Amino acid sequence: MLSKKGRSKISSVLVFVLLFSMLVPAMAFGAAAVQLKDIADSYAQKEIQALVDSGIISGYEDGTFQPRKAMTRAELAKIIVLSQGLKENADKASAFTDVDKNSWYRGYVGALVDSKITEGTSATTFSPDAKVTREELVVFFIRAMGLEEAAGKLAVDAKLSDLKQVSSWAQAHVSLAFKIGFVNGIDNADGSLKFSPKDSAERQALARLAYEFKTNKSKFVDKAKELANVVTELAVSSASAVSNTSVEVTFNKEISSVDKADFTFDNDLTVTKAELKAESKTVVVLTTSSQTVDKVYKLSYKGKDTGVTVTGVSTAVGGGGGGGGGSKRSQNGLTDDQKISRGGTYTDLTIKSSGIIGPADGTTTTITGTLTLDPGATGEITLQNVDAANVVVASGSENSIKLLKSKIKSLKVAANNQTNKVRIVSLTGASVTETAVESQVIIESVAGSLGNITVGAGAAGKDIELRGTITGSVYVAAAGAKITIAAPKEEGAQPTSISTLKLGSNATVTANEGTTLGTVSIVAPGADVAFGGAGSIQSVTVTKEAAGSTLTLGKGSNVQGLTLNADVKLAGDAAAIGAVKIDLAEGVKVTADDSVKADLVKAAIAAIEAIGDFQEYTAEKEALIVKADIVTSNAILLGAKAYDDITNYGVLKAAKENIVTYALSLTAQNLKIGFAEGDSVSSVTKNLTLPTSDKITGATITWKSSNPDVISNDGEVTRPEAGTFTYVNLIATIAKNERTTNKLFDVRVVGEGPVIPSVTTVTYVTYAKQASVTGLVYGGNPGPNNVAVQAFPIPVGHETDYLIIGFSDALQAPLSGVTVTTNGSTEQPSIDFVNGVTNNTYLALKYTNSRVTGVTYEIQISGLKRASDGVAVTATVYVRQN
Repeated sequence: MLSKKGRSKISSVLVFVLLFSMLVPAMAFGAAAVQLKDIADSYAQKEIQALVDSGIISGYEDGTFQPRKAMTRAELAKIIVLSQGLKENADKASAFTDVDKNSWYRGYVGALVDSKITEGTSATTFSPDAKVTREELVVFFIRAMGLEEAAGKLAVDAKLSDLKQVSSWAQAHVSLAFKIGFVNGIDNADGSLKFSPKDSAERQALARLAYEFKTNKSKFVDKAKELANVVTELAVSSASAVSNTSVEVTFNKEISSVDKADFTFDNDLTVTKAELKAESKTVVVLTTSSQTVDKVYKLSYKGKDTGVTVTGVSTAVGGGGGGGGGSKRSQNGLTDDQKISRGGTYTDLTIKSSGIIGPADGTTTTITGTLTLDPGATGEITLQNVDAANVVVASGSENSIKLLKSKIKSLKVAANNQTNKVRIVSLTGASVTETAVESQVIIESVAGSLGNITVGAGAAGKDIELRGTITGSVYVAAAGAKITIAAPKEEGAQPTSISTLKLGSNATVTANEGTTLGTVSIVAPGADVAFGGAGSIQSVTVTKEAAGSTLTLGKGSNVQGLTLNADVKLAGDAAAIGAVKIDLAEGVKVTADDSVKADLVKAAIAAIEAIGDFQEYTAEKEALIVKADIVTSNAILLGAKAYDDITNYGVLKAAKENIVTYALSLTAQNLKIGFAEGDSVSSVTKNLTLPTSDKITGATITWKSSNPDVISNDGEVTRPEAGTFTYVNLIATIAKNERTTNKLFDVRVVGEGPVIPSVTTVTYVTYAKQASVTGLVYGGNPGPNNVAVQAFPIPVGHETDYLIIGFSDALQAPLSGVTVTTNGSTEQPSIDFVNGVTNNTYLALKYTNSRVTGVTYEIQISGLKRASDGVAVTATVYVRQN
């Protein structure tokens, strides 16, 4: 969208202000800090709130931020124009047919055209409402940080699976943004990362990047410059003691040759040998003199200080890699942080520091006992490449204990010594068999699996938040637990979907908007369970064991189905109760307070009144009838009487009948057979497509063939012998709500090769306006209707007794000796030429026997002769009497 000329003028300070202006339509800078009401489920909640707290943004006037709202090209055009101090020029936008003369952005678009910054998406379109993509947003920030030149110097080799899908003009920018940590990848199922460059950029993404731009710009700039400067220089990345006489040194790129003289330490530690580590081209193993435990040695390479130090150890520990601080040292001088990051097998370890722990080189650390994660209430840990029998999370922040490429048999969350919830996130490659929750927690499954989850007694009365895709069962045994189904915060995560929730105690279940909770089973006797939230709760089942339970449906709750296998009491909002389809086991009783019953009766009457009059089927009208039927049924279930209490019950009953009648009629009217290319009703050679349902009415359709050997009930065609044809009746049975109607189709299936005709091409026309022969006639091609037969005398009142047959060749006169047979019975009809019409090519035949409506007649005419050569011909035609 930008040219080089336009880019160079962008001021990073002005860009920063303008970027935030994108976040504050109808908002004010410097406003008092507020709590936005719709960011709790945003992955950028922390960043958005930080901008709010600093007074930079305050949200929309209604208190929302709308984090998932996308930006448009028109909005971005405004940013570019204002960032460069360009003057609006509405006239220059005249070439774009999709930029309205009265639009607020026309001047900005014209300014871009005038300054040669854009030429639109085509010569005549600008696409102002098109969404700004993720790649466009990243390019804008990289330019705003002044890093476009640095991006051009570096290889475009970011580890993103869809990097090639990034537009060529944005690849370098996206690659650099990923390398410096400005943007994060999105997890693929195979463990790799993607960027999704063409997806729309959301306001929450802009907020996160703007926050990083505001607070960490210098860090990103320094990192980019470092990458650009060292790209061709060999340097030591890290070093660590492997044993008392061995040190491993890791370089930033492959090293071609190794010489022990290139490596030196201070404090009298000498290097006696240097060689590449087996199967590695970047790690050098140094053999040293004996180290002093806990003594720090400074490493130099080729006479230059590397800035890397090594801490001496006493005995060999195995593995490799760096470590963190905050954990106890063992007798060999290693902290638990260092052990878990080096690989190997350990019994019990405790991690008290934040950061990424576990081997970075893809090897695995095995814990046979218990790994305790206790970084404090504000700590954050990413656990990678660890295989543990038991993991206990004793503390952590709401910004995550993340599990990445790790296998855990038993995961226990017991963060009872802090007030905030700890957040557990499963990422790619995470595999947990069982998760036990004994405190407040946020469980978020982005990828991998957290297994079956049990919320134990330790979490009684606590807040339990479930996010992401959880396919294992969730069992709640914590009395009074507050279960919230919420949207995931991790970028790129799928909408929350919880498969199964089993309640073994009193509980409150809230499904936030946009989330789905599959099946809820209540198994505790006399349980008190409350449901709320606008998210979908697909079904709630009360088992026999849960007799005496009370179910409270809050206002706006979205429970879609109740299956009651034991006596229960329903409470809460009458509208919510009235919207739930209830299935009742035999003998089960449902009770409710009188106020709920009265409100249900009022709701039923109002819902029936809302149906109104109708003379045709519409899905909207059926939805009103279904809604009224459910609330009415629930009112009757709780003791209301049809007609007496629900005074307009008869209206509902008639509406239910009529909507089905109209649905069946509409389906029959629209129903058609699907023919293969080149086929038609009179010439079928390939399988038919027989619809089995109607998407509009929801009716089902079944088929029955009069000749399954030729056309099966599912439309499979078996052609007859070459040169012949066969007529088949197909009966479609249309069903809805236990009512049915039929529709008949007659099709002609022809054999291989041309059909041997009994006469030259025959067409049919009818004389009367009220035709007795229509498009449903068979054999040959339908002819023109109402041919000019005024010269042929047909008695008044007998118009429909006549059939006019047209031939492609003239016939020989006279017609003496012509015989007519109908369905095997000889007739003696009046038959003569239609005078004045196309030289003896039309015959008029007056029936002598009555015709039965709906019957197809085979009429054979013998004794005809072709005028051109006197050859005798026989005509066989099929006529369906309407």
